[in-house]
Amino acid sequence: GPRNVWGDITFARNGCCRTGGLLHWDGRKWHRVRLPAGISSIAAFMVPDGRGGIWLEGGRGELTWMFDYFGGRWSRFSLPKLDGQLLGPADLAWIPGTRSVWGVSSVLMNSGSAAEAVILKYGP
Repeated sequence: GPRNVWGDITFARNGCCRTGGLLHWDGRKWHRVRLPAGISSIAAFMVPDGRGGIWLEGGRGELTWMFDYFGGRWSRFSLPKLDGQLLGPADLAWIPGTRSVWGVSSVLMNSGSAAEAVILKYGP
């Protein structure tokens, strides 16, 4: 809505993009929101968490987590462990009327080839 807009800050260093944080518009001014320590990238999708905060996927290298930001605090959630396989970045969609999101992703084999689709749910 007009009092709750989010965006990410990205900059280039040595020819590659790094996420520098988030911006939040509260209807009057922009506020910078720092990412949790050690997070160097976020996935393209940020979605509402149903209470004024956001859900996003972030990580560094091949380590990835789901994050919920609300009231100035970050909560981190591990992605499912898949034996010998990597979970690709998820496309997120808020489930209206809840504090939860759906995530649609693919399971990536160690060789990098897609194996199958995965549907995940995060939140209460």
